[in-house]
Amino acid sequence: MTIGAHCTVAENAVVGLPADVVGEVVLEGWVSVGSGAEVMAARVGEGSEIGVQARIGAGAVLGRFCHLTALEAVDGAERVGEFGVVFARGGRRVDGSMKGSEEMRALRLKGQEKLGEVARRLVVDGKAKWMG
Repeated sequence: MTIGAHCTVAENAVVGLPADVVGEVVLEGWVSVGSGAEVMAARVGEGSEIGVQARIGAGAVLGRFCHLTALEAVDGAERVGEFGVVFARGGRRVDGSMKGSEEMRALRLKGQEKLGEVARRLVVDGKAKWMG
């Protein structure tokens, strides 16, 4: 399993494959995985967002800047192209705003970096509890 820079994985989320499944899971940089999500994808592209309790099956591939909304699923071996949005019981579309704007993509990555900074400040380092 590979988790890139500036990724966040929320509580109760699972990233990886079951012991009996062969393969690798790769989260490229700046990926956000929501609470309770299950990610077994072969690859999740840079800047993608996986919603709360969403599920990505083993072998699936999501392109850059995809958005899988809450409770949605992508089956194993399925591919979602760059800027793809999965919503409303399997609906699919391309996020034209994200696709057409380098500035929006940069802001998405910057927002993900800020989320990581905030988490580092709020979550106490375990060793700090034992040191004076």
